[in-house]
Amino acid sequence: MLDDKTKVDLLVSLAKTYSPSGCERQVALTLEQFLKEHVDEVFIDDAGNVIAMRGRGPVLMLHAHMDTVPGPLNIRFSEDALVGLGVADDKAPLAAMAVAIAELEHVPCKVVFAGVVEEETTSRGTKFLIEEVERDAVPRPAAIIVGEPTGIDRIVYAYRGSLHVRIVARARGGHASTPICSENPIVTVYEIYKKICDKLNAGTRYDTITAVPTIIRGGEAPNMIPTMCELEIDIRIPPSLSCEWVLKQLQALKEELTSSVELHVGECTEPIMVDISNIAARAVSRAIIKILRKPPTPAKKWGTSDMNLLAKITRNLIAYGPGEHETLHTYEEVVKISDYLTSIRIYETAIEEFSRLLH
Repeated sequence: MLDDKTKVDLLVSLAKTYSPSGCERQVALTLEQFLKEHVDEVFIDDAGNVIAMRGRGPVLMLHAHMDTVPGPLNIRFSEDALVGLGVADDKAPLAAMAVAIAELEHVPCKVVFAGVVEEETTSRGTKFLIEEVERDAVPRPAAIIVGEPTGIDRIVYAYRGSLHVRIVARARGGHASTPICSENPIVTVYEIYKKICDKLNAGTRYDTITAVPTIIRGGEAPNMIPTMCELEIDIRIPPSLSCEWVLKQLQALKEELTSSVELHVGECTEPIMVDISNIAARAVSRAIIKILRKPPTPAKKWGTSDMNLLAKITRNLIAYGPGEHETLHTYEEVVKISDYLTSIRIYETAIEEFSRLLH
């Protein structure tokens, strides 16, 4: 068994290592070094993912990501908590899972740890991992626990899908004093954005599509009608709908546009909602009951995670991990040290419960 100081030191080391998407190499090396002291089979794959394996039998995967959103870290302690960008999303679940596979004295099944790259952007690490599973380079998991900051007593069984859309409008421009002489691309992109919202019946509830403008670019001078404007939109899709339906609506709108307007539609990630009684959910639920002496709260997330993609290899999925979800993607992310240490015990107990459920 590892002492608490060693466990906390690992978390702090990972948290203080800057690792925005595409820059995870140092975190991977730190994890690899830590795991090699306790696990025989550890390697960094061609995508940059850290893979560790222990035990024999049915396969349970512990999946977490090494990257964070960009920004200053400012990692610090505040009473019984670690604070700073990335400590909850996803350094605490990542460290807790690494400790769990490292310190188990008896491994009742085959446990595969995967610390992946670029979850916050392209999901390149998980896409590569899925390919490795499909060609039997990594054992196919019977179930997966996705390490995400759900809160110490919550399990997440649903994530919305996502899609990125960019509107580009162009015009000849002109003097701002005579707006009748030229179309205004700023106005045009706003009108197209409203049409997108209408086509998708966008709203503000979990069970509706949300279409949120995130970046706008355009304009050459304060007294000039711009010649170009771009608007980027983050679209989230509830589990009741599909990428196919959304893409069909956007294609219909695209066909209505004039040659001065472009609609660029990115890759769509399907929403996911799994059966809350699946084996991964039951294993984690049993572990929470044993450790916390109360049942977990099932929850649905408004965002998207690699759990959406992992459904390609199994529907036995659940997301669980320490971290206060209200502060995610801010410079004030919070994880209580006590929750972090408790989550390690819960992951370890979930491994044992997974094995029991299969016998």
